[in-house]
Amino acid sequence: MDGFAPLLVTFSSPGGHSSTHTIYCKAHSLKKTSEHTPNGRTLFTLGWPPYVTKRCLEEVFSRAGHVSHVILQLRGALMEDTECGDGFKVGYVVMSSKCEVTSALKLCSLSSPLPCTLTSLGLTLWVKHYTSNRPSLDMLESSVAIVMEKHDLRVKAGKEERMKAAAPDEDGWITVTSRGNRRKLSDEPAGKGRKQKKKELVNFYSWQLREGQRTEIAKLRQHFEEDKLRVANMRAARRFKPY
Repeated sequence: MDGFAPLLVTFSSPGGHSSTHTIYCKAHSLKKTSEHTPNGRTLFTLGWPPYVTKRCLEEVFSRAGHVSHVILQLRGALMEDTECGDGFKVGYVVMSSKCEVTSALKLCSLSSPLPCTLTSLGLTLWVKHYTSNRPSLDMLESSVAIVMEKHDLRVKAGKEERMKAAAPDEDGWITVTSRGNRRKLSDEPAGKGRKQKKKELVNFYSWQLREGQRTEIAKLRQHFEEDKLRVANMRAARRFKPY
């Protein structure tokens, strides 16, 4: 990597686990200076594994001088100081003087890795992170109990509201809503009752149609007889009467 110097660091834990990583370092310099990462006194490093802490960086670079402070963040984050995260991290190590930054870069020329001690590493550390990020069984049961209690209260309130709406008022009137319970008025199956009503309805309209046809025929006959009488009167009025 252009401008970076490799630094070997071996991370070990009291349980006997160890892991060696290559950390890349260079002097941090920007056109716009910052009070958190001043130019000349800041060392920019990357490649730190997810389980490292600020104490690790201080332990590694304190061999070159006094470490003023450390900013540790996930790679790609915008100056968000954090020790948590599942990805590899970048670190800004601020030394007390420019000479100490030069001394810190000389550590990269060492042939043997620099040791760094961690409280836990490997599977032990992952199990610790897993258990710390998830609630315990007692906490989960408590949360479920609270949710179910709120649900029961909502159901009870809705039931009481429906019963109150179905009760008659002072004048004996009952407000009927679309969500009211529908009761059967007979023991016959619902399908059979609907079919019988439909059949009766069809028969009623057929009878009404026949009665309408009979009435129309009677009116036509009456008009026919009236027209016959009118024609006969007109013919009688048109006869020639010489005397």
